[in-house]
Amino acid sequence: MIANILQNGSEIATEIPIQSTQFTDVRISPQTVSDLLDRLQQAPPKGFAMLRSTCAILSSYLDKPASELKVQEVFDSNESLRDFLESRKYAENSIRTYVNNQRILLQHAQIFGWKPSNNLSVAWQKVMDCVTSANGRSLVSYLAKNRNTPQEVIEEDVLDWSSKKIGGGTSIITTRRIAGSLWRILKELDLGGDGAKNPPSSYGIPTDQFPSKMQSEVKELTRWKQANFAPGRPKNGQIREVTAHCMDRTFRKLYGYAIKVRGEKEIACLADLITESIVTGFVEWRINERKVKGQSIITGLASLRAAMRHHPAFKTMDLSWFDPLMASIPVEPESEKRARKAEKYVDYARLEAIPAKIREKRLKSRKGPFDVAQYVQDELLIQWLTVLPWRQRNIRESRIDGPKPNIFKGPIPRFSDIAKPKWVLQEEQQNPAARFWQFHFAPHETKTHIDVHSLMPKQLIPLLEEFITIHRPVLLKGNSSHTLFVNEEGNPATERKIGQSVSELALRYAGSHTSPHRFRDILAYTWLEHHPNDYLSLSKLLWHRNINTTLKEYGSRFNESNGVAAMEAWLEQRGAGSA
Repeated sequence: MIANILQNGSEIATEIPIQSTQFTDVRISPQTVSDLLDRLQQAPPKGFAMLRSTCAILSSYLDKPASELKVQEVFDSNESLRDFLESRKYAENSIRTYVNNQRILLQHAQIFGWKPSNNLSVAWQKVMDCVTSANGRSLVSYLAKNRNTPQEVIEEDVLDWSSKKIGGGTSIITTRRIAGSLWRILKELDLGGDGAKNPPSSYGIPTDQFPSKMQSEVKELTRWKQANFAPGRPKNGQIREVTAHCMDRTFRKLYGYAIKVRGEKEIACLADLITESIVTGFVEWRINERKVKGQSIITGLASLRAAMRHHPAFKTMDLSWFDPLMASIPVEPESEKRARKAEKYVDYARLEAIPAKIREKRLKSRKGPFDVAQYVQDELLIQWLTVLPWRQRNIRESRIDGPKPNIFKGPIPRFSDIAKPKWVLQEEQQNPAARFWQFHFAPHETKTHIDVHSLMPKQLIPLLEEFITIHRPVLLKGNSSHTLFVNEEGNPATERKIGQSVSELALRYAGSHTSPHRFRDILAYTWLEHHPNDYLSLSKLLWHRNINTTLKEYGSRFNESNGVAAMEAWLEQRGAGSA
């Protein structure tokens, strides 16, 4: 090896010695890094010293001297240099510099006549010819290195590429778009294996494209299920807006299946759609072809059945086949569910460290006020989830102004039963009129229909005030959105926006796709690891109406093995006491 590795974050590397250039034949294209440096030495470009340092990094990374390191190998390592530098704890500005210089070196090599060799098989070259974007070509190159043929590609291969790109700064929206495009290309070329037979796609049909009568029926069912009071509906039959959206989505999928997959022609109303043959076929297709979990299907169909069973307009319909059908749908055992959750588990400490990493990147950023404001919002969002594991809906519906803000700063009501930490009691003693940050959600704003009123944890307050005072006005772009979190246009952040942001940030800074709800699970598990018997506090933190819900959801993690471990510890304690 001819170069020493950089110290962490440094931009100074041991330079590769330049060979004598008096015999260099400019008619021959450079094949090695040493050849390339010889050619550049004859008319040194701007930043030549840093290009030489980059060659030293590449020699260290690929463990070859410049005279043996081929330009093609530098080209092939284009996607992985960042990973190498990150593993050696380089600062982000250094990583960007070296990755950019690697690109510049390859550009110079091509100017001097060198041409990259994809070494692609006929099948992979056929796929590459259909790709137009640089990210698309990057994906195909990555897959071709790991799979001999396109037919061998599986979804995990594409997800691995996506993870690397997101870790390098590419947005999750871009990677999903590129991945979707690849699946379509493989399917159109008939080159895909199992992964391309059913690429992720939406087969549902929007409600506004339903036949007029069925469209009216679905809207009426949705209204009837959400109304505060509805004739014929059981007292506990009211559903929230988010549940109504899920019910509407099930109708869209069912109708899309009937039209696009089944080829039905004569569907004009719900009575034509909700039939035993269509619904049974829908269940079979989703489980066998789409590989959807049985519980997800049961949940969606149960909402349709409950609505149509009690609504006066559909009471005469024969739905006796519904219950036996749902009872026959296979669901995975609880042990498998727990195993799947365990695979996705991320240590709480890794998630807890994300805000500091975002802050570090923000402080080093040379970008404008809008990008800085976005960094602060991202930091606040992740910190919020690690302190207050709210459901996504409550995060999205957090309002700091407007007619009914649910996050506000004000005095604590005199006869309130709000728990007060010591610092609050001390401040109230010094100033009885002191104002504190609070949140208050009415029963209709929470999933469990409970009233939630609490002081804001002090760990969130400094960043919350900075965001509201300085950065949020920049993101609003003159709009008057009342919600705390907003999108790029200054409007309220949507469910999709929050989900994509959290998943992307977790992948980029913690190395794992983690949904907002997964934060909730991880915090709960971590809490119980440190407070094994305190289910009551956890239940209140999660806004569960009944502690039994908390025990059912999170107590299963503490199984019979924990009982044995506790017994062992108790016996050791007894033995130590008697000795």
